[in-house]
Amino acid sequence: MIRIRPRARGPLAVELHGPCELYGLDGVALDLAGKTRVLLCRCGHSKQAPICDGSHYQTDFEKPAAPPDADDAHDAHDAHDAHDAHDAPPT
Repeated sequence: MIRIRPRARGPLAVELHGPCELYGLDGVALDLAGKTRVLLCRCGHSKQAPICDGSHYQTDFEKPAAPPDADDAHDAHDAHDAHDAHDAPPT
């Protein structure tokens, strides 16, 4: 299963619960080995697209997030954690 949630004024948070293939703009598959979550750019300014690199902080990007589920209330306070170790761009 894959769960995708929009973050307030930020990327799409993708929780990986099993196999997933993600491709860069060049068509090459990104290495997601060991990843449980990735953040996907919504603002269109990421230099590492499709992965969010935090560029939305320097723009006026503003899209609402989906309301959190009751079991996800803890996520409401970490809407801008694009630099978490789990979310680091693949190397």
